[in-house]
Amino acid sequence: TFATPHIFAEKNQFPATFTVEEDVSLLRVAKADFFSLMHSMPQLLHNFLCVSTSCNRCTMTRLRVLSFRGIRSRYIYYLLDHLKDGSDVVEMEHNQVQLAEYFGVTRPALSKEINKLVDSGFIKISRGKVRILNKQALTCML
Repeated sequence: TFATPHIFAEKNQFPATFTVEEDVSLLRVAKADFFSLMHSMPQLLHNFLCVSTSCNRCTMTRLRVLSFRGIRSRYIYYLLDHLKDGSDVVEMEHNQVQLAEYFGVTRPALSKEINKLVDSGFIKISRGKVRILNKQALTCML
């Protein structure tokens, strides 16, 4: 489903526009029919709740990132949030253009802040991976 948290709202307009990049099939189901299916198929309800939870998590993560005022803080939070336990390397899922859009900033401004972190010895970047060299200092910058 798209925008699962909004499906059962009073005014359930989607807060986004979707564009497809390949052929798709769109299935539209009335709310009442969907409720009936959920009632008769517990696995459908379970799967729907899992998808909805994932959507909410993404929204909360995005809001958390945007709550930081500066570009540097947003980038540091993103790195620390994507850092796996016991590791000091973040495998970047997004390039700088995508991150800049995600953070709501320009790519040159983001690049400038990333370069400052590299030049200051806090991180090292190599082939889509960011090595955290001083996690404690980065945490203090948030």
